[in-house]
Amino acid sequence: MNSSELIVNIQCVEHEIVPIGGMPIEHVKSALSNLDYEARRKCTRKFRKILKKAIKYHASEYYAPGSARYKAFIDDHRRQAGLNKNRSCFAFTKEERSFRKGIVVRYLNRIEP
Repeated sequence: MNSSELIVNIQCVEHEIVPIGGMPIEHVKSALSNLDYEARRKCTRKFRKILKKAIKYHASEYYAPGSARYKAFIDDHRRQAGLNKNRSCFAFTKEERSFRKGIVVRYLNRIEP
């Protein structure tokens, strides 16, 4: 594990989500399945909140907030992360899980501790 993965894992613990830096996606899934219902729900809700912040953060790096391209960037990234779908009965695809993990790792690696 390198230093940036360690920083991301520390950030995950501070934000009370499952550590994702340098971990395979299957590890995250198994770690969540070991939690009780309330803790798992709390953890996944916090992860989604960080994911949405990460998408907006990355959009603001490239485009001015409020511009049409900023909104299109956010809509595209939300679609790639699977946030624009009705998720009542569908599981996330492997691509959506990888995208979610990647963008959150990049975000946690760049924000101040």
